[in-house]
This record gives sequence, structure tokens and C-alpha cells, in this order.
Amino acid sequence: MAREIQQSTILENRETVITFDYNNKLIIVYSNNATTMNRFEDAGFTCYSEQTHAKTGEIMARQYKLPIGELNKFLKVKLYRVD
Repeated sequence: MAREIQQSTILENRETVITFDYNNKLIIVYSNNATTMNRFEDAGFTCYSEQTHAKTGEIMARQYKLPIGELNKFLKVKLYRVD
């Protein structure tokens, strides 16, 4: 199992942006929320790009690009806690 990403962004600045690129048939997910990044890692998704802190090397954000064909797998990832 990969190392767990620690949250480095303050609560007010956390975000997850999901974009559907119909022309290229991709789902693009950007997140600086450690919980979301860890859940994507656990689901087996590989990050496309990663932003790290210049001094500490901490992971600050990740971007994922998924083929539209993986929509069902994407929908099974719980991005947010639901009670």
C-alpha cells in the first residue's frame, strides 16, 4: 500500500474540481484534499500530475485523468462522507 498523503491545505482552501471533457472523452479531477487523493489512490487511479511543496516535498495537489469508459469505477469512489 502506498504512503498515505497528509493534509497540508487549510480547511477553507480545500477543493475538488471535476471536469468532463467530452471532446477527448476524459474525466479530469483536480484535488488538494488529502482524503480525496487517498481515496483515489486506494481505488487504483494513477495521478496524472502532482504539485509538491518546494521546500518540504509534501504533496499539495494531484490531478487525475480517467477515460470516460471508467465512469462506473469513478462513481464508486466516495469523494465525500455521506451519513
